[in-house]
Parts: sequence; C-alpha cells; structure tokens
Amino acid sequence: MDPLRQVEYDPDKDYMPPWGAYIVITLDAVETVKEYNDSAATAAAEAIPKRNYVGYANSAMGVPSPYRKYHELGCVLLCKGRPEPDPARGIKESFFVPVGSASHPDGRLSVNPSPPLPWRDLYHHTVPHTNFRFATRLEDYRNCSFITADEMEEFNFMAFSDKRRAHKSQRKYEKASQSCESLCCTACPPVSH
Repeated sequence: MDPLRQVEYDPDKDYMPPWGAYIVITLDAVETVKEYNDSAATAAAEAIPKRNYVGYANSAMGVPSPYRKYHELGCVLLCKGRPEPDPARGIKESFFVPVGSASHPDGRLSVNPSPPLPWRDLYHHTVPHTNFRFATRLEDYRNCSFITADEMEEFNFMAFSDKRRAHKSQRKYEKASQSCESLCCTACPPVSH
C-alpha cells in the first residue's frame, strides 16, 4: 500500500476483528500460495476446495494498521462434535470447551456467544490453534457474536492446561512406541519421527 495515500476512516469499522468476535474465515488455498509463483504449490492448492470456517478472534500478530498489506490473526475454530482421541498427538476426547447449550463430561463451563450462534452441538477443541493471514480492509464487526473477556481468559487457561497434558502424553506415547519398536513388537501403532 502507498504510505502516502489517504487513510479511509469509519468509526464503526476496524482493520481487524476485536478479540472475542466470531468471524467467518474463507480459506482460499490458491490465493495463499499465489505470491510464491510456484506451479507445483499452485497445482496442489487447486485441489483444496475453497471452504468457510467460523471461529473467534483470539490473538493478533502485530499492530493493526491501514498501511499493512496483510494482518495475521489467531483464531479458535468452531467444531461440530467433540475431538477424536489421538494418542500419537496426546489428544484426549475431553480436550474441548462446549459452546452454548453443549456440555462437557467433566463439567467445564460453556462459552456463550452473544447473540447466540445459530447451530447446535458446537465445541472449541482446545489443542489446535490456527493463524490466518488476511488482506487489510475496513470491516464492520458490530453484528458479530462475541464471547466475553472472562470467557476468553477461561478458555485460554483450559487450552494451556490441555496442551501441556497433550505434550506430556505425546512424549510418553513416543517413548513407549520406541521401546516397542526396539523389541520388534507389533502391538503399538507406528509413530512418524
């Protein structure tokens, strides 16, 4: 962007979504790799369908500015259903935070977007965290659903706790798998190193 251009301003719009705002993210793989001018990457990206995701804005990388071509945003995606256990990654089926009327077997509190989201059986899985890069432009976020700062803080605490437990479980799984491999045991599933 031309640093000397007139900056557009609207008091009801911003260059980045506010933290806690639920937003729709469109993943365009071809556009993502376009700047690399790599025909193999472009061909691979063309095989990935353009999809929409919904998540809440959790963190920002850098300072929002109308002069930046792109902004990067950390998002916690919404998931339909609970996570599948994945011992190789240390993920347990309890690693989630329910949304709205959904529940958790250990009694974790739900986050409650306001206004409520139109879907049911929604969860935020706590172990993955996704960063997105998007082109800079003014957007109106006033009609988004939001969770509160307290809910975000509680979610971050639970996610940190689950990530620590996943990391410990993953290390134990890798050690057990390595021990099994050294004994020529076929009882353990293979581990990629």
